[in-house]
Amino acid sequence: MQVASWRDHSEELERLGAGIAFVSTGTPEQAANFRDTHAPGGEVLVDPERSAYAALGFGRSVVGSLLAPRVWMSGIMSLLRGHRAGRLEGDPWQLGGVALLRDGRVVRVWPERSSAARTSVEEVLAAVN
Repeated sequence: MQVASWRDHSEELERLGAGIAFVSTGTPEQAANFRDTHAPGGEVLVDPERSAYAALGFGRSVVGSLLAPRVWMSGIMSLLRGHRAGRLEGDPWQLGGVALLRDGRVVRVWPERSSAARTSVEEVLAAVN
């Protein structure tokens, strides 16, 4: 689960003067549940209209991409690490990504190109420096 990677680096992010906010296409109630379960103390925002996703250039998945071996391997590896997928919430086709903001402005974006793609926390940390 990508959230675990970010959570594991929260102290380092804080030392660098950075923070993290997760954005969901679900409801405020679903976001609160996600925060309480996966990101205690973290900030979880909701964007059901997906306007932030569109502004950042985060695309949408297609049915065929779910058949890609990389997607299946990513799911299997997550399970082996002890992460389970929860109940589907929000828009299942919306791809995510990472946006680095400084002084309220977007300075770099890492859009995910598939549901198996994950932005490396280390790459983002290097960009924060």
